[in-house]
Amino acid sequence: MATPVLSPDSSVLIFGYFLNVYALGALLLFGLFLFAFYQAHKKKKLNWTDLICSGKTVKTTKLLQLIGGLTATFVVTKLAIQNSLTWDIFAIYLAYAASVEGFEKFILAKYGINSPQKTLPVVPINQPGPPPVV
Repeated sequence: MATPVLSPDSSVLIFGYFLNVYALGALLLFGLFLFAFYQAHKKKKLNWTDLICSGKTVKTTKLLQLIGGLTATFVVTKLAIQNSLTWDIFAIYLAYAASVEGFEKFILAKYGINSPQKTLPVVPINQPGPPPVV
């Protein structure tokens, strides 16, 4: 019979195998997340190519941000599960997550490439006029 690797309070015995309840919960949440993305894509509310493309060209920074973000998130999650996550590793992870878009803007500015800025539409506000004189 298999022996539990983790503490017995987080594992259950199912069909002769010890399964981690937290890992099963995380897998279930991840599956629901992917299912929600699939439903949004099916209803044409989500375009997967926007994750790596800008217009019709693949942007290297978006692709690297996606790959690096997935890898860094896996590493930070693994270290947190093992209780060996330190503040400096977490700070490096947060700095990476925040700096990718800024680095892209820095490179574009260095080579003088103007990227179109997305601006919000201006909605006119109707100012109330003076009350009518009777």
